[in-house]
Amino acid sequence: MPWIPPRLLATLFALSLSFCSFPVFAESLHAIEGGVAQEVRFDGLAWKSTESGLQGHGIGTVAWANRSIIGPDATVRVRLSLNELDHTAASISFGYGNQFGFDGKEQALFVQGPAFGNATTYLGPAKSKIQPNQTFLCELKSDQGRLQILIDGEEVYEGPLAQPLGSIGLRPWRSSMTVQEFTLAGDLGAGNWLPSTQGQEITVPTIDISDDAARQVVVARGTKDVYQGHPTTLLMPDGKTIFAAWTYNHGGACGPLKRSDDGGLTWSELIDVPDNWRTVRNCPCLHRLVDPAGVARLFVFAGNGNMVQSISLDEGQTWSEMKPNGLRCVVAPITILPIAGGKRHLALYHRGAGDKDRPPLQLWQSISEDGGLTWGDERMVAAVEGANPCEPFLLRSPDGKQIMCLIRENASRLNTLVMVSNDEGETWSDPQEVNSALTGHRHCARYTEDGRLLIVFRDVAKLSPTYGHFVGWVGSYDDILAGKAGEYRVRLLKHHGRKLDTGYPGLERLPDGTFVATTYVGYRPREKNSVVAVRFRIEETDRIAAEASPGNATGK
Repeated sequence: MPWIPPRLLATLFALSLSFCSFPVFAESLHAIEGGVAQEVRFDGLAWKSTESGLQGHGIGTVAWANRSIIGPDATVRVRLSLNELDHTAASISFGYGNQFGFDGKEQALFVQGPAFGNATTYLGPAKSKIQPNQTFLCELKSDQGRLQILIDGEEVYEGPLAQPLGSIGLRPWRSSMTVQEFTLAGDLGAGNWLPSTQGQEITVPTIDISDDAARQVVVARGTKDVYQGHPTTLLMPDGKTIFAAWTYNHGGACGPLKRSDDGGLTWSELIDVPDNWRTVRNCPCLHRLVDPAGVARLFVFAGNGNMVQSISLDEGQTWSEMKPNGLRCVVAPITILPIAGGKRHLALYHRGAGDKDRPPLQLWQSISEDGGLTWGDERMVAAVEGANPCEPFLLRSPDGKQIMCLIRENASRLNTLVMVSNDEGETWSDPQEVNSALTGHRHCARYTEDGRLLIVFRDVAKLSPTYGHFVGWVGSYDDILAGKAGEYRVRLLKHHGRKLDTGYPGLERLPDGTFVATTYVGYRPREKNSVVAVRFRIEETDRIAAEASPGNATGK
């Protein structure tokens, strides 16, 4: 063997290290190898094996590596292809809400999320680096507090990185993504995914009053052309006036607003509102807020992006134009809760990567000091690795000392989640699963006269006999925190429309104990969704539940 000078040996050794794919002595995880899933978990639609690799598509679909990166120095390698470049928002997700995107606005590469100052930065045309249906290698490298992103060995981003990369997911979004290799190397942890502990069996009776047309009042009828969607309601202090607001089309234009003067038995024609309501999209939420001086105002909050609000100073006779209030949301707050003896108001809502409806989703809150006219700084209060918490609903414990938050889990990996605050929203417990009997979307709750809870929602419990319909749950506050199934469930309305396109509700309890549960629903086959209210008393459903399953339904 020829003699090699020591200095040359040192140089060759250093060069060899520079060409290594991963840091020396690093742990490695082959999440996808040879186009076959090895160590991955999935949100949303299933991925499928193809000759070209593991293929996934669809909004909300994510393939997550089974372990996360917990150290500062690491490398992620993904060898993949995308079927198109057309604003698909396909990306690699890492940490809490960070994305490196392949195909954003104007078909540009982008980064976004807390690691990038909660802003979206575009990095140049996607097609300058990648082409549809052509395989490329993307690498994320963290080293000494810096992040480098490369495509086929060419740097497309470099900047500071304050935290480890965390959980890594592949997100096709509006593209079809085909993956041949997905590998992590560095200091790896088990990840902080909240485990599923509650199971999916429904162990309480489910009764059905959905065929009783006498209980039903149509607030706004859908037709073959007109879709009425996403209502909320507001019961006024007189105990008989109810307002209902909703949208045209799914998450569509606001504007429809009606009033009932007899507890929801009959409804007015559409109330005149400012024209700019129709420029606002997504799920208008009605609230009555009283400021510290005792002045009551009605509000409609809405928006997907900039949250906007309209105000009525004359108990709903006239309304202001919608105006931004400085908050950012996907869906406006379902509940806004008085705190500090009514001197302040607490609002919770969700948003995701880039302040959009993109996983991973997080819960944010803001507090108003003036009865909802203005809102304070936002702060993130819940993020759950491996889950997408959204559409929180707030209610107080029976003694008023604790605030409970029920949370939709939009990754469909876990049951509905719950967290609590014992200090008026200053701090929150870690979210945990509730029993599958209460698993749903868009919960809305009211107490019964005897102190139990009635909670209505879209049923998404996977083993439920009423999956995809509008249901109610009856049980106690303590049942929820203990992970118990409660007393019984009740189907309120059958849904004849598109799968799961129902169940965003309003719920009011009248002075005589009658509950008025209002939702949007495919009321009749071959019609688009209608807004429909269901009326019942808890004594009636208690009796039906007891007759259906003696000894199980324990109505008081």
